[in-house]
Amino acid sequence: MDPSIYRAARSTDAGIVLASAAVLFTVRVVLEQTIVTWVRGVELTGFFPPQSVLDWIRLCCVILALVWAIAVLILSLSAGSRLSAGNRWLIAVVVICFALWWIPYQQWKLLMVEVHGTRNVPKDWVVSAAALGETRLLDYLLADGVDVNSRAQYGESPLGAAAAAGQIQTARLLLARGARLENRMAGSFETPLLEAAQMNHTEMVRLLLDHRANPNARDVMDRTALDWARMNQNSGMAELVRVRLAELGPGRPESSAARN
Repeated sequence: MDPSIYRAARSTDAGIVLASAAVLFTVRVVLEQTIVTWVRGVELTGFFPPQSVLDWIRLCCVILALVWAIAVLILSLSAGSRLSAGNRWLIAVVVICFALWWIPYQQWKLLMVEVHGTRNVPKDWVVSAAALGETRLLDYLLADGVDVNSRAQYGESPLGAAAAAGQIQTARLLLARGARLENRMAGSFETPLLEAAQMNHTEMVRLLLDHRANPNARDVMDRTALDWARMNQNSGMAELVRVRLAELGPGRPESSAARN
């Protein structure tokens, strides 16, 4: 057998293996980000970058398949020969798989919402979108009538999730849509301001105070935003809270009724 024909056949065989692995892993990732997400709930970590050893193996297979496709193209161009029909199909499959991996998680969720409608969206999607900073998805859901103050199963509100995660743009969107500043987390009774202060997000604290969040609010352990600023040794945040407290004048501790 002609050595060049033998090498071409071996190259095609390698392409079949790599393209098959790329298709298998890509289909799984797409299913995870669409149907599995819809049925089981949103993964707050997303699927990219990889989060586990298996995820890295999947990504490596897709990258190896892409390297094979590039190598075949370069060799074909340097030899001045045409690609075989089989290699053209394999390269097309590899490119499609690689492109699908780069579609953001938010875009897959938007697709599922468009397919199923916002009336069937799981309740925690608004909260997770706020926590992840998925402004496009959040705006789509709210524009179609989803409650801006809806709660996740564990009692978190969208504004509270955005505050805890430091998602400034998301918080601005929620406030513009009428999110309540005094929505409290179940159990801890934390307001969005308290969640932001606890997580040491100074700019989020500033934003919430600018929108008249109550700096006297206390959680179940009787801690205020000023207490959290001191515990985090954040002098800038502490000054923001003190200025707002001074504007309000002498305040009284909240009653237990005010925390519910």
